[in-house]
Amino acid sequence: MEAKITQKIFSKFGELLDNGFGSDVVIEVGKEPYIEKFHVHSIVLMAVSPYFRAAFSSNWVNRFNGIIHFEKPNISPSIFRIILNFIYKADLDLKQYKASDICSLIKASDELSIDVLNEHILDFVTQNASRLINEDPVQILQIIFQLDIFSNLRNTFLQKICDNPEKLVKFENFYTLDKYTLIQLLKRDDLNMDEVNIWCYLLNWACSNIQDKLDIKEVEKWESEDFTSLRDLLKDFIPHIRWFQISGKDFLYNVKPFKDVLPEELYDDLVGYNIDKSVKLKSLVILPQRNKNKIPVKVTHKYPTKTSKMSKKVPITMSKKGRAIVI
Repeated sequence: MEAKITQKIFSKFGELLDNGFGSDVVIEVGKEPYIEKFHVHSIVLMAVSPYFRAAFSSNWVNRFNGIIHFEKPNISPSIFRIILNFIYKADLDLKQYKASDICSLIKASDELSIDVLNEHILDFVTQNASRLINEDPVQILQIIFQLDIFSNLRNTFLQKICDNPEKLVKFENFYTLDKYTLIQLLKRDDLNMDEVNIWCYLLNWACSNIQDKLDIKEVEKWESEDFTSLRDLLKDFIPHIRWFQISGKDFLYNVKPFKDVLPEELYDDLVGYNIDKSVKLKSLVILPQRNKNKIPVKVTHKYPTKTSKMSKKVPITMSKKGRAIVI
């Protein structure tokens, strides 16, 4: 009985949204060419959102003939419509939306401080972590780390990524992943990827995030300024790579061409270690080997050295035992 009453009440509220009766606010949402105007009610939005409560109560709010005119260019009309349907109609089935839409909804709801919607989304994200990671691992991982509401989920999401990092590093938008989130991933002992492949994916990420993007396949043509830019970007990542888990062959083909990126003392240690495993190291504390579930993975890199002028690819694959080999 109570559910039916609630349903009828929200049905009436929904009619107010659909026909705009009694509305006293016009919100222009989106950017050209996708702009839409919504006729809504200030008292409704103020009841659920401290953001709108502050915005509509301020002295600088734009009023014309008793109607508040407000703009939200950074939210898309489709996302704002979802939010309004939730507020007016209690209508929101998140299962029907793609991960990218859910991420956009999370950002908008957080900005507008709609707590009841934030809690609803949090429950959904908690129960559908695997699906969201499969669909858009980059964006969902960044949001998990950006917003405090998801702080308790961070370890869970990182663990799922670590179980199968290929989902992340081979995703088309991997290179848009922010530095902080990527470092949190590299710190993990359970990151299930061979160390040389971690290094190679990191190099590609870095080369794509430098202002003047570097062609990693033509490293022999780089200028000293290129190595300096790459070194500056990677300096905070260097301590989290398990350098001494990289084989001699992989060091030769995938680390040596980038010697100018590494601290000199670290590079000297790596050279010495690959010659004599008992050599005394000076540069840094050796991190423990990652606890990996050995799964087949194939990564192809081409890192020619300045001296060898290599023209063919250096494919890196994984043996059945999970060890990186060069062929």
